[in-house]
Amino acid sequence: MSYAAAGLAILSMYQGYMGAKANKKGLGMKADEYELTADEAIITHHFNTDQRNRRTTLLAYQTLQQGMDEAGVMGLSGMKTVENMKSEIGGSGAQIGEGTTHEIVINQHLQNANTQLKLMEDTGQKLDNIRENAIAVNQMEDHKVKMRVRQLRRAAATTRSGADSAFFAGMIGAMTSSGSTYMTAGGKWSTEEFKWS
Repeated sequence: MSYAAAGLAILSMYQGYMGAKANKKGLGMKADEYELTADEAIITHHFNTDQRNRRTTLLAYQTLQQGMDEAGVMGLSGMKTVENMKSEIGGSGAQIGEGTTHEIVINQHLQNANTQLKLMEDTGQKLDNIRENAIAVNQMEDHKVKMRVRQLRRAAATTRSGADSAFFAGMIGAMTSSGSTYMTAGGKWSTEEFKWS
């Protein structure tokens, strides 16, 4: 009866060992998944940053083109105004090269130049805002992904550490269970039981 009890105890211990080993392997796989998720977060972050930078560059080019177009239209409009003024002044019999009429035309040219300059300054400010916004968003996203990756790496390390502890605890449980099985099956803790007759 003692050999049967010992056999049952060994099977019980083996069952406990296999369970502890499977638990450790499962936790190790979970830790590997945390690591993989961290790596994927980094890859995704780089992709998203590249896409954001491309969109920002495109927006900057569109904004610059729009500003140049507006300045060009304003320049043509200003030239048209000057030419209309010259026609009106010429039609009235006044001479353009002298006195007040000449000053009016020069003043209109200055107003046109100021309007174009203002449009270009506004465009420059819009471009600065686009660039600064892109930098700020990229910095925020960098920070977020760094925090997320650290969190995942900590989770992986904790899970791996927990896997070792769980294996140790499982083995202690397996030994205890095998001892209990041995005793329940009629085994005794004596060297006399294992002698060959």
